[in-house]
Amino acid sequence: MKNNVKKDSKFIEQWALSAIIDNYHIENSIYIDDLGWVDHVVNGFSATYPMSILRTLPNYSRLKIIELLEYNEVLSMDNIHYVESELRNTEEVYENYDWYIEDTAREVKQNLRSLNV
Repeated sequence: MKNNVKKDSKFIEQWALSAIIDNYHIENSIYIDDLGWVDHVVNGFSATYPMSILRTLPNYSRLKIIELLEYNEVLSMDNIHYVESELRNTEEVYENYDWYIEDTAREVKQNLRSLNV
């Protein structure tokens, strides 16, 4: 079981890094007058994903943060780092999230298969 989680984690991380590189051009910084988006992105991320993925799947976490920032039209490297910093300050209860890694790997593989059809 542990070996599958390690293999799945590696697969997810490689896929996420490729998705970031292939699909996004990220400016270093952008000017934003209103910082209300920060709470929205941080709360959306922490409500949707277990916080432990920041440590166990850092590339996948960054991809999800990028997607949220792009959706809110505030995508920049500065904002990615700002949100990641805010998320690291979020409290979390440690749980075993191996199930999350397995489910995510299965979902990514299914999506890749559907693209190749």
